[in-house]
Amino acid sequence: MAYGLSGTGCKLIEVVKQLKDVHKDDFLLEVENPILLEVPFEGELPVELGGDESDPLSTVKIKVTAVGSMRRTKNMEGARVFSVEATEGAPATLGRSEDCTVVLDSEGVSRNHAEVHYGGGQYFLVDLASHNGSYVNKKKAPAKEKVALDERCQLWFGSFRTVFMSPEHFYDLAATLAGRPEA
Repeated sequence: MAYGLSGTGCKLIEVVKQLKDVHKDDFLLEVENPILLEVPFEGELPVELGGDESDPLSTVKIKVTAVGSMRRTKNMEGARVFSVEATEGAPATLGRSEDCTVVLDSEGVSRNHAEVHYGGGQYFLVDLASHNGSYVNKKKAPAKEKVALDERCQLWFGSFRTVFMSPEHFYDLAATLAGRPEA
């Protein structure tokens, strides 16, 4: 996979390091699929949001609508990026299962949580009747129905937060994080 981008995810910081001397046009020639950028939380999951006092990192019982009030961390070291390989007639599957196209290894994510479909120049999310649900811009996606995905929309799979990005916008973000103006 180009620049380490894959469905199993890689650390954002590693991708940024690889892109430090790569021109945007070269990147876009190699990377065509949209990107999911994980948005890590700061600190422990509060008990009032469903955290477990004996396991402060547990996210299984989180009230997903409350995730939006949690502070995102400015330390992006824990952030990961995932390539979403969806084509017409071949959706990308997202979930905890290693059989999924995009593997999101978080307890709040179902084994087969959702799919990303592509058609007519547009990407869509379909929740697969997952236990904790899928959210697009903080609105619950109805099970088994297509919901259009816009550039930089927020996607939550249970308590796993991501941002859906085109390769072009991801490159711009990586260039900013690398501390250089876009070429």
